[in-house]
Amino acid sequence: MQSIEVFGKNKTAVDNTFCCLNSREAVDRARYEKAGNSYSLSIRTLLLTSSYVSLSKLLSFLFSRVIPNLIDLTCKIIYQLKVGINKQNGSGVYAIDVHLNQGNIHLEPQNEGPMPLIKTGRNSLNNTLYWGTYKPHLYFGMKTRSKQPVNTGLVWSTPNVDNLFARYLYRTQQGRDGVVRYEWKRHDGKNFGEQELVDRPGNLLLTTSFVKKGHSSQPGGGDWTVRLSGRALNQSLTAPYFSMMYYIHDESITKTSQNSLKLDNLPPSSASGLEGDIHINGEHPEIGKYTLLFNDVSSSVNPDAKFLKNQPSLSKWHFYGKARFDDDNWDMVPNIFDETTKQHVSSYYGEWHEFAKTSRSVPPFVPTLPNTINDQSNLVVIQRVMKVPFEVEITFISHNSHDQDDQNNNNNNNQHQQLSSSQVSKVAKEITGDEFDKLFEKYDKSFLERFDVKFPLPKYYKEGYKGFSKMVLSNLLGGFGYWYGRTISVHPDQPNRSIRLAPHALYSASPSRPAFPRGFLWDEGFHQMVVSSWDIELTIETLAHWFNLVDENGWIPREQILGKEALSMVPPEFQVQSPRIANPPTLLMSINKLIDMVDTFKKSESPEKHKVEIDLISSFLEDAYPRIVRFYSFYWKTQPAHIENAFRWRGRKVNHTLASGLDDYPRANPPSVSEVHVDLSSWMAFASKSLAKISKFLGKDDSHYLKSYNDITKIIFDLHWDNENGVYQDILYHNEKNSTLTKTGGYLNYFPLFLGLEPAGSSRMQSYLNSLKDIKGVWGRHGIRSMSLRDPLYGTNENYWRGPIWININYLIASQLCKYSKEHPQTQDFAMIYFTLRHNLVENIYQVYKETGFLWEQYHGIEGNGERNHPFTGWTSLVLLLLTEQY
Repeated sequence: MQSIEVFGKNKTAVDNTFCCLNSREAVDRARYEKAGNSYSLSIRTLLLTSSYVSLSKLLSFLFSRVIPNLIDLTCKIIYQLKVGINKQNGSGVYAIDVHLNQGNIHLEPQNEGPMPLIKTGRNSLNNTLYWGTYKPHLYFGMKTRSKQPVNTGLVWSTPNVDNLFARYLYRTQQGRDGVVRYEWKRHDGKNFGEQELVDRPGNLLLTTSFVKKGHSSQPGGGDWTVRLSGRALNQSLTAPYFSMMYYIHDESITKTSQNSLKLDNLPPSSASGLEGDIHINGEHPEIGKYTLLFNDVSSSVNPDAKFLKNQPSLSKWHFYGKARFDDDNWDMVPNIFDETTKQHVSSYYGEWHEFAKTSRSVPPFVPTLPNTINDQSNLVVIQRVMKVPFEVEITFISHNSHDQDDQNNNNNNNQHQQLSSSQVSKVAKEITGDEFDKLFEKYDKSFLERFDVKFPLPKYYKEGYKGFSKMVLSNLLGGFGYWYGRTISVHPDQPNRSIRLAPHALYSASPSRPAFPRGFLWDEGFHQMVVSSWDIELTIETLAHWFNLVDENGWIPREQILGKEALSMVPPEFQVQSPRIANPPTLLMSINKLIDMVDTFKKSESPEKHKVEIDLISSFLEDAYPRIVRFYSFYWKTQPAHIENAFRWRGRKVNHTLASGLDDYPRANPPSVSEVHVDLSSWMAFASKSLAKISKFLGKDDSHYLKSYNDITKIIFDLHWDNENGVYQDILYHNEKNSTLTKTGGYLNYFPLFLGLEPAGSSRMQSYLNSLKDIKGVWGRHGIRSMSLRDPLYGTNENYWRGPIWININYLIASQLCKYSKEHPQTQDFAMIYFTLRHNLVENIYQVYKETGFLWEQYHGIEGNGERNHPFTGWTSLVLLLLTEQY
């Protein structure tokens, strides 16, 4: 086969669907036609081979290289294949005629055109959720769910501690900046939150709290107050000064806007700073007129050190307002410390620097803002320097949320009315000071009571687990974000080009605030398993946003990188998404759970009490059904293997299958189009069963989905079973009839088990369980390892999915074992393995949290210590469901 060449005249795309296979393969004549749900592809290709190439070798070449590539590129289900080979005049020249009849015979006929968007903001949720902590990568900030959001956020430093005046903190890190712990103690996803941050180099314990008011009933999200308070971590060390910079950035203000952010009643003598309350006024098309109010602080928090004479006053507020309208205006510290601020700071830094050269006792140097504001400002920053202990409150007032009868000029027809400064101050008193405390206590009481109902911990868990459990939920909810922007995608017809898709909005949880502060497709299905136990509304809102991303082919990009800010945090090699790359359809898990919840509600003693939830779930699924079906069809159209009812991940590279979610888990090497992947086939069986469940719930025909389920599982059971090792494996085909199993030891072996495909009474189950609990295999003291200790590739390559313990997979295993144990109580192995696994997982995650202060992305396969990214309160938050046995 070494001298095979392919030649032909047509090397261009045919009907934008069929492309040349590669530089050695070309199409002479092709016809690609569609009739109903069937497809036909006819190709004539001339192959020039050496004279000694046998017909059998030529067939082998065709079925191992050419035909799989055709199937890969056309991305259709093949149910008939005809190949004609005719020897031409001249030694070694063959005419190859390939005819493929194709059709998605398992797919429900569907409208190929545009689909209506799923309704978001049900039950006034657009108001309730309008404001939130929707920039999870920031230590603290409030943001609107808007295409042109209003962003507010905190930047701080501790300038008097070890001269850390140039160290500004605002974006979450993993300890590199000295913030060794940060976590939400409370966050309910809607009304309030309290976060604690430990800034060790700054000797500061910082608490950020917020409450919202009037947000459920008022467009524009009502009002809110943020409270920042701090104290020294170690009383024996230098008491820190807290240099607070809190900004507001209104993205609705443009170069051509008539409005801008303005400081109210700015006196002529403002160059040295401001005193009293600070009012920043603005106007937004969705909110109307608003004020961000900085409530004056007690003089007792003013720094009392001796400063050099040129140091600007630290007993006043400082400010800076600027107009910046380019796409890169989202990064606050470069915005704040531009040339204007640098020149201002330089004017008195020189004196301090010279003094520091000659004196042992150096007074603190505190950079301050320049106290200037641009007439077209869309960004305003306010600074106050305070010594510990301190407390400062910042209040956002939406003028339209308040009764205009209190105004001297009552005009109820004016959509954008404005409160006076005195009225703003009066309104702010209803959500600050003691009123803040009362509102916070009200929300906190409701949170605690609701938590005990939604996540009842077994009595044998100690008190520490309760606080831990609340932290887990709060940090998952505190990791929600809202993004708007365009996905960068591979061009559908020109693979070497990229395009920007139409803009989309996404409301979603995120896996990790510092590492992955954006939406990930297969992560989100696991996130919503937890969120749905807490608040069905939040899950439905999230799923509606995700399924609204479904395009005309059913594709959802696996990683949501929406907007310039999100793009800045992603390496270039991961920024472009491919419409041929899939991801596990885990969103269907959370939909299955919603249906199970309806069933539970209807069987309860008082089903009428759950009418709101039942109606909400039912109406959502009715709206979402066309998009769910198209999402499901995407996998059939783009991920089939070359044998019917089996599947293969696209986009494979040596040592990586990112689409699968298992990244560097070993597969056939080198990658081949002749692989069949047992995990994807298992996901598709699961998806088929899920579509049947959803269809039945909505009173629709489920028979074709059940047929798909049976057809796929038959392939899995018949072809993927490794009798020698008692597990399932991937397959690699060498030609049309000959194949081998790609044998590995790890998570891949157990997908038919933890997705519930393997019957509990199967004759294979015992050997399956024996391999699972093998202590020299995948079973570890702290959970199921991603690879077996017996596998020679354990711990190799990146060692990402080659040994460490992942909580999402362990949750699926525990969940299915629990179900098996209830269905077959006589099989003691199910219960024993389940209870032991659950105990090991929960204990290890909790102990590591106590030691480190974080949930982790993964845990060491032998020692159990946390590894890689942290905090990781995405799917590691499934520990909460393990604790409360919710599956």
